[in-house]
Amino acid sequence: MIDMEKAQCSHCQFYEPVGPEEGACHRHAPTSKILPVLSKEADECWTPIWPNVTHADWCGEWIYSESASKRAKINEKNMGWGE
Repeated sequence: MIDMEKAQCSHCQFYEPVGPEEGACHRHAPTSKILPVLSKEADECWTPIWPNVTHADWCGEWIYSESASKRAKINEKNMGWGE
């Protein structure tokens, strides 16, 4: 049985933290979006977009990662979560 406390994005191998409580899900390939670029060479460029998630989100494709779990525990301690 899955420990639902660990079955969160912050403990998943596909989670990339981008802030204290948010991250990006890299489970699937990103979508693309054209963004304006402030340069002389180009007026626009393609940029990858991954879904934004919070540390406590979860999904049915979650896969536990020991390194992500260690990182999550450090973040939880630093942010005072779970106290």
